[in-house]
Amino acid sequence: MPKNLYIVLSKTNTKVGQAIRLITWNDYNHVSISLDESLQPLYSFARRKNGSPLDGGFVEESWLRYLYRDKDAKVKVFTLPVEDKIYNEIADHIKKMQENNNKFDYDFKGLILKREHEINRTCVSFAEDILRIASNNKNLNLRNIKEIAMYLRGSAEEERVIRASEKEAFVWGNDRYYEE
Repeated sequence: MPKNLYIVLSKTNTKVGQAIRLITWNDYNHVSISLDESLQPLYSFARRKNGSPLDGGFVEESWLRYLYRDKDAKVKVFTLPVEDKIYNEIADHIKKMQENNNKFDYDFKGLILKREHEINRTCVSFAEDILRIASNNKNLNLRNIKEIAMYLRGSAEEERVIRASEKEAFVWGNDRYYEE
């Protein structure tokens, strides 16, 4: 029986998120991957710590980081069924990234220039890597969140609001966003 991969586009209320949406003219500024229907945890490339805008890399995210100033977060969730073998390959890929987290940095140049790099990634290039595995298409080339959404058109799609008033339903898990 196939399992599901969840690709989550987020409209976060951070200043960085607002700036990205302004520059890209897109409703969403961030993309994450989840292997669980609860969308907990999420995996992506983002800031590691709140107070360090230039310290970014591979992170396990909690929704709590995006409920900034007690504002809700708008998301679009694509559900992509994948065979067990592919699901396990994606889970192994994410596990290896977790184990080698300190080797992966955020690609700040990648915000401007689309380029391939072994270690540095953006949230878009990370999602692209996962979708390459899911589709078994090594030539997949997705440069931004709009292209990811267009690529996933036809997949099950749902708009949700992650409500700040429901914070107690979320846990920090391995997200170290507010740690010193």
